[in-house]
Order: sequence, then C-alpha cells, then structure tokens
Amino acid sequence: MPKITSPARWGARLGRIALLAGTVLLLAALATLSGLTEVLELITYDLRFQLRGPRSVDAPIIIVAIDDESFEQLQQNVRSWPRSEYARLIAAIAAGHPAVIGVDIVFDTPGRDPGGDEALAEVLRQAGNVVLASHLSVQQGHSYTDVTYSPPVTSLAQAAASTGLANVQIDRDATARRVLLQQYFLNEWRPALSFEIARLYQGLSAGSFQYRRGQVTLGSQVYPVGADASLLINFRGPPAETFRQVSMYQVLNGEVPASTFTDQIVLIGYTTLMEHDVYPTPFHKTQSGKTTSTPGVEIQANAIATLLAGDPIRRPSSVISWLIVGLGALITALAFWRLKPLPALVIIAALIVAYLALAFLVFANHRLRRWLPVVPPVGMVALVTAAELVERVAIEEREKRRLRDRFQHFMAPDRLRAVLDHWEDLLAEDRPEIEATVLFSDIRGFTSATETLTRQGRSAEVIHFLNCYTDAMVEAIFAEQGVLDKVLGDGLLVLFGAPEPSPNHALLAVRAALRMADLLPELNEIWPLRDERPLRIGIGIHSGPLMDGIVGRGRRVEYTVIGDVVNTAARVQDYTKEVLAHRIAQEGDDGQPSATILITQATYEQVKNHVRVDPDIPPLHAKGKAELIRVYRVLGLSDASPSSLD
Repeated sequence: MPKITSPARWGARLGRIALLAGTVLLLAALATLSGLTEVLELITYDLRFQLRGPRSVDAPIIIVAIDDESFEQLQQNVRSWPRSEYARLIAAIAAGHPAVIGVDIVFDTPGRDPGGDEALAEVLRQAGNVVLASHLSVQQGHSYTDVTYSPPVTSLAQAAASTGLANVQIDRDATARRVLLQQYFLNEWRPALSFEIARLYQGLSAGSFQYRRGQVTLGSQVYPVGADASLLINFRGPPAETFRQVSMYQVLNGEVPASTFTDQIVLIGYTTLMEHDVYPTPFHKTQSGKTTSTPGVEIQANAIATLLAGDPIRRPSSVISWLIVGLGALITALAFWRLKPLPALVIIAALIVAYLALAFLVFANHRLRRWLPVVPPVGMVALVTAAELVERVAIEEREKRRLRDRFQHFMAPDRLRAVLDHWEDLLAEDRPEIEATVLFSDIRGFTSATETLTRQGRSAEVIHFLNCYTDAMVEAIFAEQGVLDKVLGDGLLVLFGAPEPSPNHALLAVRAALRMADLLPELNEIWPLRDERPLRIGIGIHSGPLMDGIVGRGRRVEYTVIGDVVNTAARVQDYTKEVLAHRIAQEGDDGQPSATILITQATYEQVKNHVRVDPDIPPLHAKGKAELIRVYRVLGLSDASPSSLD
C-alpha cells in the first residue's frame, strides 16, 4: 500500500530539497571558481601517470644536454658561449645525418663574437633540417595585456628550416602538462617547436596544418585539442630516465660517434637547474618519493613522442563531464531516498571505488587514454551525501523531539530512550511480530459513578481523582518497565516487552498489576464515592505475538499495537466484572478496595513459578472464539519470586 503524504509535508520536503540543492550547488560553484576543484583534479591526473608508470619510447629521439658536466668541462658560462661554438656543435651533430635537429634555445639577440652568427647561419643552411626556438611572452596587468614575440635573429631564422615556439605551457599549479600546438599572433599562426619538429620528421609541408575548434590536423593525423589548441602530452616517464641523453661537451670533444645521430630527432637544450628551464610534470614524484622537475627540452621530447605516436591524452567534453557529475549526484540522492543511511553509504562508497578504478583503467589503456573527471563527480557525491546526512539528522532530531513530546508521559525515561534509539525501526511497515504482554485495567462502576457525581455538581472531584489515579498507576507501570499505550478515561492499556523486547515481559506485567493493587487503599481515600462503595479495579493480562509500530505522521504520531492478544486482554479485563461479582456472591463483600487480576493460560505458563493463583476460575467464552479461554486469578507473588515490589 503506498504511503499517503500530505501536500503540506510534500511542500516542506521540496523546500528542504531545494535548500540543500542550492547549498550543494553554491559550494560546488565556489570550489570551481576558486580553482580548488581544478587543482585537486590535476593532482589526480598526475597520480594516474605515476600509477600507470613509464611507457616505452618508440620515437627516435636523442637529447644533447647542456648539463652541469658541460659547464664544468667547458669552464665557462654557456650563456656567453660564442655562436661559433654552437655552429661547431650543430655541425658535429649534422655530420651523422640526423632526421631533424631541434634547438631549444632562443637566439633572439645577435651573438657577442664577430662572425659568430654568420658561421652559425652557414651551418644551419648546410644542415637544412634545423628548427630554432622562438618565444612568446604574455604579461597581464589590471588594465592591459603585453605580448612580446622573440624570434631568432633574422639571419638565423632565414637559414633555419623552420622556427617554433618553445613556450612551456603551465597550469594553475605551475605544472607542465600541455603543449600549445599553434598560437595566433600578428595575424599569423605560429607553431610550437615540437609541432614543427614532428612535421619536418614526417616530411610534411607547412600547409598540411589545419586547425578547427577541438582538433588540429597534421597530414593524416588528427589531434584532439582544447579551445586554446593545447594538446595533453602523454608523458613517457620520469626526467633523465626516459630519453637517451649525451652531454654537449662529449659531442664537442668527439666522444660521441656521429653515427649516434643518424636518422634521429636530436634535441639540444639545457638540463641544468642553473638555467631555470625546469618544470614539474606528472612524473615530478619518483617511486622513492622524491620530487624532481623536468627540463624544458625533455618536455619537448615528450610532446614530439606524443605527436609522432598519435597518442595524446583525451579529455571528454564539458557536456559529458557534467553528465558524469549529474549522474553521480542523482545516484547518491536515489540511494539515500530508497535506503537507510548505512547501506546507502556502503553502496556509494563501492560506486566511488568502482568509478575510480574505471577512471584509472581508461586512462592507462594505451588505446583509450581518457582523462575522466574524478574530483568533480566524487566531490559532488560527497556534497550530496553530506547534504543528505544533514537532512537525515535534522529529520531524525525533529521526529525524536516529536516522539519525546508525545511519549514522555507514557513511558519511563529509559524506555523512552530505547524508543528514540530505534524510532526508524518502529516506522517500518514490514516490522516483524514481537512477543509481548498486554495489560488492560478499568475502574469498576466508574461510568455510573461519573454520572452520579456530575448530577451532584461534583465534576471537579472526578477530574481530580482521575488525575491522581492515573499518575499513581503510571508510576507503578513505569516501575516495571511498562509502556502506557493509551488512557481511555478510567481505562489503561499497558504494554510489556514492547517496543524493546524483554524475556520476562509476562512477569513484569503481573508485578505491575500487583503494584497497582497495592495503591488502591491510598487512592480510596480520595475516591469521591468511598462512603458508598470502595474503589475496585479489574485487570486483564494476556501474552502472545503482536505487531507494534509508530503510526501517523507530522503532528499526529502514536505508538500502538495490533493483534488478537490486545483484544483478548481487553475481554479478560471485562471478564473480571463477572469474576468479582461471583466472588462477592460466594464470599460476601468486605467493603475494601481491591483489584481483580486475571491472567490467561499463555501468561500463566510464563509466570507459574513466580505467582500464586486461584485456578478455579471458570473459563472465558469470548465472542467470536471457538475455544474457551482458560484464566487464573492472581493472588500474589510466590515464595520463589522476589517478595519486594520496590
């Protein structure tokens, strides 16, 4: 049967959902705008490289490193090195007939040595396959953007096979992960150094390049790029361990055979830290935990290897990324909507682990190479989870407060705490049956007494007595862990063993009944009709399976029990009238306040070793029941049971 929810409750629910959704979106927007999401995502991107490990290098790339050893061997500052020496270096390399020579050094000012530029230009012309580096610097102020283009000096640029921008593109966290294949400046597309080297190596003309939003085409190869024509470099491995390197001084000293460079892509560049041309990359953390940076020339080598292999890292479109984020949020919301918090959290955690594994597998696979977003969807799931838990806590506290207000007068504090600890279980519609004992009590002749007193104008006495009577009985009930389910005028419906199970619920009910009986002499003193008839009550007790739970929602909430055991207890209590009348007829009326306590066979079986009973009570023939109900009148506790009821 579907749950019926009032429009007011739906409105409140939708209001809470809207508030939580707005809060989640606001936090997500703040994390995105502040750059926190991007920085964290970049960290996971680098971690995927480190978990994947190095890849083999298929491209024939060799680096001529201007390293610390070269500085020591040449005993001079390379920055003031004569251009004629660069000419000698390139000539030595060209003698081995390399495929392409790339120089990751910007010769944007004339050399200091006379004739040095001419000598270098001549070597460049003779080699015919040298790509020189240029540089594009951008400085942004509050109200201006200053762009400076630094090409090689004219004589060198004209002698070289081509020039390319050697800029290293860094992200928000100052880490190099991308290369800008083309940059548009002064009405002209200016290619990256790595792009030009790859083009010349493949023997393609400059006109073979095409750029469309989202992709760059070079010959038959199509590269996915960002809006700024940036390509995600598929880094092959850690610095100084991935590409073959020889020191510059070794080449100049003739220690490296010319054949070493045959058909190779030879890159010349700084690897020394003194030149500050080093950057963190995804492999900036080694397996030993040390942090190391990658020289710019090695970044160029990784970019060239990526271009030649045609295996850049691919990032899904923003639409797909947002769909993943939205799907994660939807699954999380549905999990909390359909399940309790703990199983929902387990499922969500399992899905997060599965998604993280998927994100790594599609990244590490050499065919897929996909960079699925991790932080945005996981972060959104975390925010939705937090919001759902906050709402659950708020709902739980509100429901507990309502239940506390509703039940604090009907059960002892310890029993109330038990109810509050398991209030969700009590709301479950599939809650299993429990074994419990039901006690019904009623004041004999109270209805007629009320009518008499009302006619006499003594209604206030009735209310005063009923309040005193109920308070006293409640104390007796609470003392034996009973739960006052209902107050029906002068009648009381009491539960034992519910909602918290109790192995001795039947004995607790009998003990509570005896406590109630012990209070009658004192209550008889304020009984308005004490001079006419004594205060007498009937108590019926029956044990068996019943269903219990909290019914109602919103402001009208009630804990109740359902089952034949309740009806039977009520009929046994009603039968006490006949038993009392029969006893008075047999023994006479002593005029004293008393309680007639009847228990059924089901209750007797559980307490027979603890109570004294009168077994000679005629069985009860209850309406609607084929079998007679065997009952016993309780006389008191037996010697085997504790005599004290305190």
